[in-house]
Amino acid sequence: MFKKRTSKRYRRERDCQHMLHLNVNSPRIVLFKSMSAFAKGVKISLLVALLCLGCWGVKRGANTMFADNEKYLLTDISLQTNGSFSKQRVVNETLIKQGATLFTLDLMQMEKVLGELPEVVEVSVRREFPDKIVVEMTERVPVAWVHAPSAGFRHLDRKNGLLVGEDGVLFPCEGHLWNVSYMMPAIVIEKAEEYAFEVGEVMRHEEAVRAMHLVKQHKEVFKDMDWKLKSVKVVDFNTLVAEYSDDVIVTFGMYDHARQLMDLRDIRAHAATLGKEIQWLDLRPKRNIPGKYKISQLTPR
Repeated sequence: MFKKRTSKRYRRERDCQHMLHLNVNSPRIVLFKSMSAFAKGVKISLLVALLCLGCWGVKRGANTMFADNEKYLLTDISLQTNGSFSKQRVVNETLIKQGATLFTLDLMQMEKVLGELPEVVEVSVRREFPDKIVVEMTERVPVAWVHAPSAGFRHLDRKNGLLVGEDGVLFPCEGHLWNVSYMMPAIVIEKAEEYAFEVGEVMRHEEAVRAMHLVKQHKEVFKDMDWKLKSVKVVDFNTLVAEYSDDVIVTFGMYDHARQLMDLRDIRAHAATLGKEIQWLDLRPKRNIPGKYKISQLTPR
């Protein structure tokens, strides 16, 4: 039998597998390794410090150029709105500080604060360099007061009174709203729960909502006439009673307001041609409408 021959290279590789690998650490070597690690740490620390210093310098420079620059000092607020919101109220609600610059104002926070007001539908705020911000706002247009004493709300109460907008959302009479709302009619509800009238929410009283629709339609039909509607009272689930500034009393149903208002307009016009004034009407019937003229106060000669 012949022995298998192996090459010298293979024998060396096999012998190397059995070699003992030693990691020799003398005090001198440990010292050099520690010094090398320390040097690397110092370099990294210096690099971090330089980066921090650079960021601080950039921030400081930006503040000097923009945030603290009197060139961009806020001096004017341009308010564009369809309602009675004032510039001073913008300042009060958003807490704009005296001496603020355009770059120190948080426009998103301002929009959030103003947009959360119940009388505001939508709002946007933008910078207009060098010294002005522009506030574009859409406000709810009030159509009537809510007079519900059982729920704590009364007509013409500037402190706790509630106004209702065209979309049925309730909001308080804040700021300059009084100047445009004190002549508005009241929706009168004798019995109502507080939950039906929550600020910032849609009115939940069904009959009061129908009364609001009557007020809105009345405004359109009689917009060219100087005839003031004082109040619309919810009598029951089927009846609304309107009172006017000339003491005319008119009864409406809960629905079919367009037809009833046109009948009222025609009857008023007919009474005027006769030289008479209406005392009361019941517009619920479509024909043979009940009513009465006022007694003339003129004394015969």
